[in-house]
Amino acid sequence: MTAHPFFLLLRSRRAWFRRESFGLYLRYAHVLGVVVALCGPMLLERPELPAEPILHFWREPGSFGANAAWAGAWLAIVALWARIHRGFIAGGALAAYARSLPLDRSTLRQVDTAMLLVGLQVFVVPVALTIWQVAAHGGGAPWFILRAVLLALLSLGAAQAAAMRPTALSLAMLCVGYGVLAGCGVYGPYEPLMLGLASSAVLLGLRSALAADPVPHAPGRARRGGGPRIGGMAFLLAWQANVLVRGHAHAALPRILLAAALQAACLWMIFSVGKLAESSAFLKVGCWMIAAVLSGLFHVLWSARTQLAEWLRSLPFGALRVAVAEQGCVLGLHALILGAGYAACQLQGSAGDVVAAQLLRHGAGSLATLALLGAPIIQRHKDGVLLKFVVLVATFLIL
Repeated sequence: MTAHPFFLLLRSRRAWFRRESFGLYLRYAHVLGVVVALCGPMLLERPELPAEPILHFWREPGSFGANAAWAGAWLAIVALWARIHRGFIAGGALAAYARSLPLDRSTLRQVDTAMLLVGLQVFVVPVALTIWQVAAHGGGAPWFILRAVLLALLSLGAAQAAAMRPTALSLAMLCVGYGVLAGCGVYGPYEPLMLGLASSAVLLGLRSALAADPVPHAPGRARRGGGPRIGGMAFLLAWQANVLVRGHAHAALPRILLAAALQAACLWMIFSVGKLAESSAFLKVGCWMIAAVLSGLFHVLWSARTQLAEWLRSLPFGALRVAVAEQGCVLGLHALILGAGYAACQLQGSAGDVVAAQLLRHGAGSLATLALLGAPIIQRHKDGVLLKFVVLVATFLIL
């Protein structure tokens, strides 16, 4: 008996996805080890923590800001995961070969949709933790099932937009569904109707996107001409970001993840363990450690631009403009991490307002310290590590 082409293609692409993703995890095993070491105590303390964005809607949802923050955090994680694995979801040369076969277009579309679900199979873990919590404690919000369905559809839509080519309709419906989910808890008796309409709208947008372009984006796929063009400082900032993300991801990604994990560990010690009295000390030490970790990105960027020395000399103030762009890129990363920590503090009620103010104060000092660590004289000095240590200690004591 001959198997259906759908199952043959799905089996082959699943095997390719598994092999390639496992190779990716092996390449970044040191990063995963650091993340597990930092997040392990939190998971032992609260094993349901990965499911917290879903459990928020099981409890009585709070304000619009809290709903939007939890839903946005969950969708951002889903989109980031799909974006990282988009090449494996696409199928590579195997998918290109399958598209050359005389197969029905609907079969290829179904395989691409199934592979999108395969790429999101890791999120079965927080879903299982949610079911465990709901079954163990019972009760909860009356319309949790409808909220969970809407969140699941939004997750599929976010993953499709990150890994494939979204349509204008799908993006619009995603925004509509996200707005409705952020406002749940305030609709009163009309909440089931609002959630049902939003779920239908997101499903309609998702179907339109999958029907319009069943082929996910593959790495290296040529862009269409006529796209937006940037110049000046915006071009230099985009260039620096491209150097970190594509050219030196093996050096940049561990530092960025470690910095984010340090921020999360500080906030966990303050809010979950209960170190509110020592919150200022935790935040200051954490901010300076983050500055020390991210300062290594300056050396990565400086090493990349040494190959373009001749081109930079041909530009007016070329070296200075590139140095400013490097500062903007690294300081922007630090500011994003601080902004995520500030948003997390705002979700903690009155206690979070005090901690958020302390985070802003110490974050400003660490940003100034990071700018000093990026000075060219420190990057090029033979004792640059010693100079960085001196700057860190001096600014920690002064600021």
